[in-house]
Amino acid sequence: MGGQGPRKTEQARKAVAEPATPQPETVNSGDVILATRVKDALSIARKTDATRDPVLTAKESNGENKAIQNLEVAAKNGVVTLSGSVKSDAERTSAEQAASRVKGVTSVNNYLTVSKTEQQ
Repeated sequence: MGGQGPRKTEQARKAVAEPATPQPETVNSGDVILATRVKDALSIARKTDATRDPVLTAKESNGENKAIQNLEVAAKNGVVTLSGSVKSDAERTSAEQAASRVKGVTSVNNYLTVSKTEQQ
């Protein structure tokens, strides 16, 4: 048994010498549709909350509330990611709950933050 270490095959040498080329992310049309359905659900949930809270309704009529426009929704294989800012913890929770109720959503990553100007 000679003192030689393991031999590398030509294929193994190539794999080590050549870095992997990044594959472009493909956008699944099902993911786009799911993200759109979640955005619609968030919009409906927001309008429902506004009808229950007269102060919130007044703010919306003055153009102060742009909550839906400040939210980003991404979907990948049933996993929905929410990001952006909202005005309260209640709105953050409401958005997550509305997203989780959409058919096809398997889980929700909630990265929404409560804007500091609204907490005062």
